[in-house]
Amino acid sequence: MDPPDHDAFNSVARDTVLRYRIHPSVAVRCGANEGNPPAAVDQGMRQAVERQAPGILYQSNSAGGIATGGGPYGWVEPEKYFDPATYGSKDFGFHTEIGMLVVSTAASTRRMVGDEKEWPIGGAWHHHDRRERGNRAPQNYKAAIYKRLGTATGLDDFARKAQFVNYANCRAMFEAWTANLWDNAGGLMLWMSHPAWHSTVWRTYDYDFDVNGAYYGARTACEPLHVQADPVTGQAIAVNHSRAPLWHARVTAETFDLAGHRIGSARSTRVDVEPAATARAFTAAFTGAPPDLHLLRLTLEDSAGRVLSRNT
Repeated sequence: MDPPDHDAFNSVARDTVLRYRIHPSVAVRCGANEGNPPAAVDQGMRQAVERQAPGILYQSNSAGGIATGGGPYGWVEPEKYFDPATYGSKDFGFHTEIGMLVVSTAASTRRMVGDEKEWPIGGAWHHHDRRERGNRAPQNYKAAIYKRLGTATGLDDFARKAQFVNYANCRAMFEAWTANLWDNAGGLMLWMSHPAWHSTVWRTYDYDFDVNGAYYGARTACEPLHVQADPVTGQAIAVNHSRAPLWHARVTAETFDLAGHRIGSARSTRVDVEPAATARAFTAAFTGAPPDLHLLRLTLEDSAGRVLSRNT
């Protein structure tokens, strides 16, 4: 959009920047959303930010600078999040848009479809954003569920199995950033929240405030004291998002089959973690021949043996 009166537009921009110059949520101001503004507007807005709000960063394109966007918006293998090439970059940076198809709980989905047929997936689902054309690729999401947990027999079975994928992927999104904390990895924001109606995409909670596996996966990955493993290398690390150091903590890794039987031997070591930092523990990759689907349970304990984080 090119406003007909650049001076009038820039005057409003200066007033807006001045009005919100001390707002605690403003870190970056952008000239345009996913594009570049006209040169005169770009120059005027840049000057407004530099003069009226020194210390606030300005970039012309909301998705092309210090802050970046662009997804992915569909399901990918969880380990893909740990590769910056997935975001079209050599760095993780401050990434402002990421998400995937998210099927909510069966109860919330029933409220979404209303009086229409709930299963198999059909009209009401498509009306609420489940479109096979575009960047959400619901067929890949469904295939990921069926590959891991088998074909669904109905809505209840499908929604229950979907929570496994919701949880695993949204946890991996944030763990990819914490694994590279402050090494060109400044932050990650989900697209999106605050849904205006029931939807099958890009949600951690739905229109009726019913949370799903995506919410719990993100919450787990973002806990102040956290333990995690790289899904590619098996490197276990402790993450400290707090302002206090964590001394003489213990990281333990155990592997189980789906019946809860331990396979292989446990590993454990002590780590010290500075504030806002990470500490590498060991490689937790299984060396034998585990079942295709198995559980790696990581535990982080303080020096007195109190559990600070448990991540399966």
